[in-house]
Amino acid sequence: MPVIVGIDEVGYGPKLGPLVVSAFGFKVADPAIDLWKALAPAVSGRASRDKLPVLDSKALYSPAAGIKTLEPTALSFLALLPGGPGATFRKLLEGVTLEPPAATDPWYRDADFGLPLETDRAILDARSAELWKACVAAGVMAHGGRAAWVEPADLNRACATGRNKSDVLFAQACRLVRSFLESAPGDEVVARIGKQGGRRVTVEFLMDGERRDFGISLASIVGKYLREGAMRLFNDYWARQREGLRATAGYGLDARRFYREIEPHLGRLSIAPDAVLRRR
Repeated sequence: MPVIVGIDEVGYGPKLGPLVVSAFGFKVADPAIDLWKALAPAVSGRASRDKLPVLDSKALYSPAAGIKTLEPTALSFLALLPGGPGATFRKLLEGVTLEPPAATDPWYRDADFGLPLETDRAILDARSAELWKACVAAGVMAHGGRAAWVEPADLNRACATGRNKSDVLFAQACRLVRSFLESAPGDEVVARIGKQGGRRVTVEFLMDGERRDFGISLASIVGKYLREGAMRLFNDYWARQREGLRATAGYGLDARRFYREIEPHLGRLSIAPDAVLRRR
């Protein structure tokens, strides 16, 4: 059966936190399938209380509402995969990332939290069951959810050698495509990427892909959920190091404010500045 894969990035612009390139794939009978229609009993292309919303994470998420807007969709689709999302955020990262974040970063090494974070378990189980039934009825099978993880130190090293962020982003998207090729030998793979031999492989770059393609929208939600979870660990760690520190999303002037406040503590914690702050 053909495998259709949606790929999108989250965290390209901030100065703090990881760049996450996320992918989600499905086995389907026809790669032209409209998954919004096929899975309509369980999903919606708009924010919804009764169904799982699948749309651009930038339209779904707001800092005020927080991670709870993303969690039902992200965890319900991940629950379709063997082993599911796992019981904790660290287990989730181990299950979906090509390489889990470095344990040398203390915000990943020293803390964890259980899943779900902010969604009632009974509601999540009900949504997951509805999604599973819709997939079975439509003949759609979740094939994989994966993420390529780029920490500030990795991005800084790449840019120091003359590469730019767009080069790094494209390289990670290619790694994800390759991982799906390796997991589906002999199958046609259609990869659709937001913004951006022998076996048949189609790669499509779609402008505004988060609105036009189900897989890209879903990848953006899963990727945003992973990044927000990582930022929660990051903020929690630094709150333990400096009393009264206000959390950051990692963007713009607020990222610079946050870095100024933690910079005096880097030396005593043996943390290199490049492990925290992106240079580009």
